[in-house]
Amino acid sequence: MILFTLAMGFFPGPVQSVFGALADVMRYDIGWMSTLGATAMLVFAAGIGAILMLFGVAEPITHDAVPPAIGTFHFGFQLWAIQVVPGLAFAYFTYKRNLPPRASSAFQPFIGDRIHGPWGKAIDIMAIVATVFGIAVSIGLGAMQINAGLTYVYGVPMQGWIQALTIALITGAGLTSVLLGMDKGVKRLSYLNILMAVALMLFVLMWGATMDTFRGVVETAGRYLYNLPVLSFFNDFSGSGQWTGDWTVFYWAWAVTWSPFVGMFIAKISRGRTIREFVIATIGMPTSFVIVWMSVWGISGIMQDQATATSGDSGELVETVVDDGNIEAALFQFLQGYPAFGFVAVFALIVIVIFFVTSMDSGALVMDGIASGHEDAGPKRQRVFWTVSIGAVCTVILVTAGENGCFPWKNSTAAPRRNPAPPRSS
Repeated sequence: MILFTLAMGFFPGPVQSVFGALADVMRYDIGWMSTLGATAMLVFAAGIGAILMLFGVAEPITHDAVPPAIGTFHFGFQLWAIQVVPGLAFAYFTYKRNLPPRASSAFQPFIGDRIHGPWGKAIDIMAIVATVFGIAVSIGLGAMQINAGLTYVYGVPMQGWIQALTIALITGAGLTSVLLGMDKGVKRLSYLNILMAVALMLFVLMWGATMDTFRGVVETAGRYLYNLPVLSFFNDFSGSGQWTGDWTVFYWAWAVTWSPFVGMFIAKISRGRTIREFVIATIGMPTSFVIVWMSVWGISGIMQDQATATSGDSGELVETVVDDGNIEAALFQFLQGYPAFGFVAVFALIVIVIFFVTSMDSGALVMDGIASGHEDAGPKRQRVFWTVSIGAVCTVILVTAGENGCFPWKNSTAAPRRNPAPPRSS
């Protein structure tokens, strides 16, 4: 991680070229493997909340303007199955087989006692590095969304140094929380976070077209379940996999980088549950929440966009999100249509910040456990190192690669831009 941070800082061009080429292969050439793999995990089978704040309005608006409209699919059963499969493995081998709480323990049936040697260490290192990069991308997205919110509320410009300062503040808050520990820091902050997020969603629901939104929630759930078999194998064959490479495969790959951290986290909080309880709760409950969340924000956003559209033209949200590609500004532009925008926007900014702080502190605690190999908290300097590592990797990616480091499709030849469409009245 230190080598990557230094290389990206001093030689950003060559490093971006190598990682960009690898990303293109994963997204476009072998993306079908991700689609099939995620679906297979669903058949066999914390950090996400922050991304729902970013894509809750933006993704439904995008797919409404540029079909297929499958926003809920990207945060549904498959995404959580990717977290549940490793989580169940970690939980079983840690609490039933009494092995160390490390990612390598799940490989004990395959490599035996070698989980305690170089092979086991290699697996744990890979899990930790994947977690750092996964959380770093998420926090980078959060920094851009926070910057966009400050632009809307206070006129602050969208600049890299502001985003770097935002990451520094999030890292500082994460350090404070992680040093306080699970009960005094992480748990309390997480409870506050979810209460504030739900309060914001209820505000949007109550001030919007409430009955239409309720109808939309029910219909969205039905459409999702009805289309799930087809969507689970959708690979954009007619488009050579470009659409799925930019969207679905990107999400599945991102979810995989989060899976060691989220898997180990849900394993820790699920101790004492049966396997059936574990699977049903960790797939069913988050997916149900996502359907409600995406329906409330997405349907409200689409209705607001249609209200600002003229015959044959895009609405204001479509122009921002699809035509201009300004995904991070969607939430705040949407909230401008509600009362007390100044207060609500600041409230939303606080929710976003706390979401990313909880992602960083819980991630650092889990990585500390994987590295230490025991349940007890390691030395404080280790938790400091993991937290600072996430902030450093995130900062160097955002400063050197800009939005392309977190939104890889923005300058891609397959970028999902709006195609000419018939008037909405048709």
